[in-house]
Amino acid sequence: MADKKKSDAKKPNQQELQLKYRLRNKRIDAAGTIVSTFIKWASLAFVAYCVRDAVVALSGKLTLAQIGVNVLGNVKVSESLELVVSVTAVIYGLGERKLRHTKTEYLAGRLKKYETELDRGRSSSHLTPKGTTRPEDAE
Repeated sequence: MADKKKSDAKKPNQQELQLKYRLRNKRIDAAGTIVSTFIKWASLAFVAYCVRDAVVALSGKLTLAQIGVNVLGNVKVSESLELVVSVTAVIYGLGERKLRHTKTEYLAGRLKKYETELDRGRSSSHLTPKGTTRPEDAE
């Protein structure tokens, strides 16, 4: 009988097991965070080391890099910033337009299915699946 009580006392209950596994998971998470941070900073240090070596190798020599810096140095910052912002805005706009057409096409198919289930005699607006006007109506 005493052996049975001893073995029951050694057996952890459900709450103790949960706490044990939570602690274990927190340790694993902390270790992962430390490793991830180390990798980021070590990578940054390696890039800085490589850039330093490149600068030392090119110091005192006329290179294409120096010529490029001189050419880009004559361009005003506001003009180059304006160009970058404009190109970025156009690319973003085209991406959003494509996304809107794709989403409209996806939703139009579902909507058409449900509308025809409700009313089989329903007429169509004759829009394209992407929601744009038909080419023959655009004229």
